[in-house]
Amino acid sequence: MPSEEMLSLNFPVPHVPKNPVLGWSSFSRASSTEEPIALAKMPSVLSLPNKRYVTSARVAIALALQRLGVGHGDRVLVPAYHCLSMVEPIVFCGAKPCFFPLTPKLEVPLDALERYDLSNVRAILVTHYFGFPQAMRSICAFAHAHGIPVIEDCAHAIFGVADGKPIGSWGDYAAVSLMKFFPVYDGGCLASATNSLDDLRLQRPSPRFEAKALLNSIERGLFYRRFPGMQAAAKTTLMVKDAMWRGFKRMRARSNATPYAYQDPAASEGVNGLDPAWLDRRISFASQQLVEHLPIARIIARRRSNYLRLDAALRGLRDARPLFDGLPDGVVPYVFPLLVERPDRVFRRLKTDGVPLFRWERLWNDEAALTDPLSARFATEIFQLPCHQELTDEDLEWIIERVQTAFHEASEA
Repeated sequence: MPSEEMLSLNFPVPHVPKNPVLGWSSFSRASSTEEPIALAKMPSVLSLPNKRYVTSARVAIALALQRLGVGHGDRVLVPAYHCLSMVEPIVFCGAKPCFFPLTPKLEVPLDALERYDLSNVRAILVTHYFGFPQAMRSICAFAHAHGIPVIEDCAHAIFGVADGKPIGSWGDYAAVSLMKFFPVYDGGCLASATNSLDDLRLQRPSPRFEAKALLNSIERGLFYRRFPGMQAAAKTTLMVKDAMWRGFKRMRARSNATPYAYQDPAASEGVNGLDPAWLDRRISFASQQLVEHLPIARIIARRRSNYLRLDAALRGLRDARPLFDGLPDGVVPYVFPLLVERPDRVFRRLKTDGVPLFRWERLWNDEAALTDPLSARFATEIFQLPCHQELTDEDLEWIIERVQTAFHEASEA
């Protein structure tokens, strides 16, 4: 399943998946080095009393902004280091993104925000980068003192605590990306500890999309050989899928259906953009079932274990170091962030080798770079390496070997 980035840059399709893919191991409840019962009970944003499953985190951010009444002429504080999908919902609502700087550890510097013009600021987006929680107690105290609602961006952080409370429970709303933590084709969540979502009415996706969400999860698992013993059946599965898609296309040609009925969310396709037609749609049935029933303890334990293996192996690289010092108890990482000096020497080499790393090379506009030169540097210098639960031991060893070789050869050049 090649990504758009791979196709556009003529890179090979990696044999290691960038995000979790479904396989037999996804359903394993095998014990880990950490107590599985304790891990299964780890606090989660998905346990908040008010939540609605939607199709992506960017949709959840847009819905949170709408519920806060953010509209044309309003301003929203957003980190200068960001992916585009964090900013697109703000612009969609007609508001202006106002970028604030970050510390070298991606923390929110409240002393800098105190010097900002906060007039007409209607919300602040606070991101738990890579699964490491922000200091939410002081951030919320600052925001509330200035009458600014808080949206917790939990796209990178589903499990764990921030300042003693479940992650996602500090803000007025929290936005979650399920696709980053679960092997699903679609999925986000809008959650809140204090604000009811009973009035948020969401419609079912189309039957075509329901079928695609299920078959895509299986197809990706087959592509990456995560279903040993089922590869022979892959051809039949794909033939059924292709036949269904041809049928849907014929239906489209004969009908006056809206484009929504035949297009998928941009987030599911791995591209930028916010789809207004998906704002009132809920997650597919297949994806919701996987989110609610896959073993949580395995996800947490394997992500932490994989992160620690990468940390131990890559901490001694020349011209590179892990962004964070270790992995605190209770942190469940999204990826392993590696801070690299002179990054262009090795980035394309690793991509050409098929290593599924990525970086946020595109900021929203020059204003972000002018606001915070450090964030502009991080856009190219922070390499995001996968550490998700569906990586095998062989996958990790291969990633480590390719990264070590690339940096060694770059230092010798």
